[in-house]
Amino acid sequence: MKVATAREMRNIDRLAAEKYGVTGMELMERAGMAVFEEARRMLEERRGSRAVIVCGRGNNGGDGFVVARLLARSGYQPRVFLAGRADALKGDAAANYKRAVTAGVPIQEVEDVPPHLPPCDIVVDALLGTGLQSDVEGLFAELVRLMNEHPAPVLSVDIPSGLDSDAGVPRGACVRADATVTLGLPKVGMVVFPGVEYVGRLLVADIGIPSPLLEGKDPEQPLNLNLVTPEMVRDWLPPLEATTHKGARGTVLVVAGSIGFTGAAVLTSEGALRAGAGLVFLACPKSLNPIYEVKLTEVITRPVPEPDVAGCFGPESVDTLLQEVSRADALAVGPGLSTAQPASDMLAAFLPKVQVPTVLDADGLNILAARPEITLPPECVLTPHPGEMGRLMGMAAKEVQESRIRIAREAAYRFERIVVLKGGATVVAEPAGEAYINPTGNSGMATGGTGDVLTGAIAALMARGMAPIKAAVAGVYLHGLAGDLVAEELGREGMAAGDLLLKLPLAFRRVRGV
Repeated sequence: MKVATAREMRNIDRLAAEKYGVTGMELMERAGMAVFEEARRMLEERRGSRAVIVCGRGNNGGDGFVVARLLARSGYQPRVFLAGRADALKGDAAANYKRAVTAGVPIQEVEDVPPHLPPCDIVVDALLGTGLQSDVEGLFAELVRLMNEHPAPVLSVDIPSGLDSDAGVPRGACVRADATVTLGLPKVGMVVFPGVEYVGRLLVADIGIPSPLLEGKDPEQPLNLNLVTPEMVRDWLPPLEATTHKGARGTVLVVAGSIGFTGAAVLTSEGALRAGAGLVFLACPKSLNPIYEVKLTEVITRPVPEPDVAGCFGPESVDTLLQEVSRADALAVGPGLSTAQPASDMLAAFLPKVQVPTVLDADGLNILAARPEITLPPECVLTPHPGEMGRLMGMAAKEVQESRIRIAREAAYRFERIVVLKGGATVVAEPAGEAYINPTGNSGMATGGTGDVLTGAIAALMARGMAPIKAAVAGVYLHGLAGDLVAEELGREGMAAGDLLLKLPLAFRRVRGV
């Protein structure tokens, strides 16, 4: 599903009218109908009939007038509070105001802040939309406060009032909705943090915008940002044939771990297994092999020569690693590798000779940041967290977090590889600029080792034949869903990376719908 900026959405609305003949009144009526349907569902759930609709003077308010009229005609008891005077309304909003009045909807013009909103069963937020240009202050801020303080659930029209539709940050006062019906397409600010926390349950309404515009196929308005959906992932996953065998399900080679960081290699290997790889081989410094022989029962270990620094990869490891990777369908490298000089020299000699799809993570990325001249495999997915991305791009992690989509795209362009910028609303970016925002996952996953599980999962999907971009997007989605399944069962506090492993197969099952 495509995601739009405010400018892109305005252009889509304009093209819908000018090029495809869909009028603004038609769009507003369908938008109001979509919100009405959700409002009615919420009212029936609460066995209530009273609705307060807080309207602004723009098109968002016009949508609210449509909702109020439809509620009144269906036997509910809507009451509208209009921020300002009705004679300031224009165009489609003014027309729908008159239709609401004709339908008998009581509308109160608000110029002074009321002490409270009246008792009701649902509050509909139709105050401010995606055209917000400045911070919310004065009367509008007070109306936002009253909606937030009201005990009834709040349903926002298109976007919570006060939320920046591009940056996803509150512009002064901001509604915290229980649900939001967004119109046509999700807006960027609704699917990134902290905006996600203001949106509540997100519903995307079809309001009759022609499909070429919604799919980004109209050359006058291309769209290159996507929200990952379970349907997208399901369509991309390789089929599981009844007659398949372990060789047909792909072989992953994991190159990871060092003394003190053997757990990273274990989690990466088991992540690959739980994401469906037929065979997983773990290449490890030979002195660490006894640990893995005991810990890993389904993973085949491949001890490799190590330098004088025990428990570490080194240049001595390269020949054996090249032999092992020649038999693999995908490579996962970096977790727990260490950035010691021998490991760095190994990676610099090894990676340029790798020809299989590769996931580079953790210390592999830190080595790349220190030695950007290293040649990466042709098909390579980089999976940095914000700190690692900062080192790769020469900036602070805070700067990365402030512009996650832009930085992910810039990194993908610079390295000419797919980039997975981990964190809340993980971003997957391609060198050409196409990017994907992931909606799964939760704060409980902010613990050591979860990234290692993801590295193994993406490698497994590539080993199973998925293109790197599809493997990265699907791997991130399934990994986050596994975390959500853990949170459902155990809660977010105390979640450990290993908890995700047994939930990965369940995440696949849920996405496949079996």
